[in-house]
Amino acid sequence: MKGKFIVTVLIALGVAAAAGWFLVPRTDGPNQKTMSPPIATEPAVSPSEAKQSAPSNDTKAPSVAAAGRTVPPAAETNDQGSDASQNDEVAKRVAELQDLGMEDDSQSLNTILSELSNRDPRIRRAAVDASVQFGSRDAIPNLEDAAAQTDDPHDKAAILDAIEFLKLPTISEVLSQRNPGPPAAAGNH
Repeated sequence: MKGKFIVTVLIALGVAAAAGWFLVPRTDGPNQKTMSPPIATEPAVSPSEAKQSAPSNDTKAPSVAAAGRTVPPAAETNDQGSDASQNDEVAKRVAELQDLGMEDDSQSLNTILSELSNRDPRIRRAAVDASVQFGSRDAIPNLEDAAAQTDDPHDKAAILDAIEFLKLPTISEVLSQRNPGPPAAAGNH
């Protein structure tokens, strides 16, 4: 019975994967359409406006028309470079917070809690995760403040989940409740 169920599930997964393969647009052939993400940072520029705004001096770098807008190539490269360096900085800080979450000193906890108000949502999320990993109930007031200050429902839910987790009793607390202590002395009946 188990074997038939497993085979049925595997067949269903194979059919779903095959259907996905045929429904997803691909760019492997000359007649295939390519999909590009919309760029909404600047208003669209018509071809005639692009010609008017193009520099008349041929010695300057040509402009690149991308998705209906005219942008100098250097500006695109700089934006991508700064995004990459910003992503590297965020990844580095997230890793630092993860490491601090495994420490056991108050300075590490203070550093983690200071990042709850960071402008980058990835760093804020890493700070919440590190607070949980650190496991100190001393983080609860700061987490409550962070939950009160955020308008993002996903961030608020993650913070409230972290608070509820930190409020749970530890294993040592549970065990001490089960074993109330040493028995009374034999002479005190």
